[in-house]
Amino acid sequence: MNKKRMAVTFGALIGGTFLFQSSAAASTETIKVKSGDSLWGIARTYQVSVADLKSQNNLTSDTIYIGQQLVIPSSSTGNVVATPPPTPPIPQPVKAEPTTYVVKSGDSLWGISQRFSLSVQDIKALNLLRSDTIRVGQELTIKGGNESPRPTPVENTPTPNRVNVTTLIDDAKSLMGVPYQWGGSTPKGFDCSGFIYYVLNKQQPNAKRVNTASYWNASQPVTNLQPGDFVFFTTYAAGPSHMGIYVGNNSFIHAGSSTGVTITNLDNSYWKARYLGAKRYTQS
Repeated sequence: MNKKRMAVTFGALIGGTFLFQSSAAASTETIKVKSGDSLWGIARTYQVSVADLKSQNNLTSDTIYIGQQLVIPSSSTGNVVATPPPTPPIPQPVKAEPTTYVVKSGDSLWGISQRFSLSVQDIKALNLLRSDTIRVGQELTIKGGNESPRPTPVENTPTPNRVNVTTLIDDAKSLMGVPYQWGGSTPKGFDCSGFIYYVLNKQQPNAKRVNTASYWNASQPVTNLQPGDFVFFTTYAAGPSHMGIYVGNNSFIHAGSSTGVTITNLDNSYWKARYLGAKRYTQS
């Protein structure tokens, strides 16, 4: 009787030891916490609950640390299966499609070409244009062009370097009737930029004589016209090739090739079709 009881007891001990070792073996997988890990993420990856993970590692909070060793408890199926993170989709290149642009008031082919990094000739070829004339509301095809960001408009705030507008306009009006002369910059004859240079030079002595495009580049765009602002046009060449001084009442004073120094309305059909925009000049 005693031998039988001892045999049963010994068998139970062996079985208990085997069960204990199996259970322990199922829970001995460990991982090292990496940057970006969380208990919830680890639990999801190994298909266990956060509560079981905390219990297995005697954690009293959800806080874990980089380099910390964590024991992964066995799942309900007895198998630890790591779920790989989803593979992010590979971005596909976007095919450039033809772009259309609707002409707005004040637009010109040159201005649009600069905005979309194209040449005037390219735009004319794409749209079968025989001249540089475009109409408000006209739809133009701009193929492969990338619109450049427009410059931030400069509000009409006075600056210490700005020329005296009243003096500038008075000096300009005093030259009414002076004939046009290509390259001229004296009261014997002016071209458009020579006229601007002459009246500016009265306030900025020894300023360098420059052309219309240089005044365009040296000036800041404005949102609304004020007397003294420069107005620019495209005439014999693409880009700013003619300019004048805005004097108010929708008019500007300039040295016209057929009129000499005169005041002209901006709604004049010739100049309106060639208007590029207005800018404000400040002394450098």
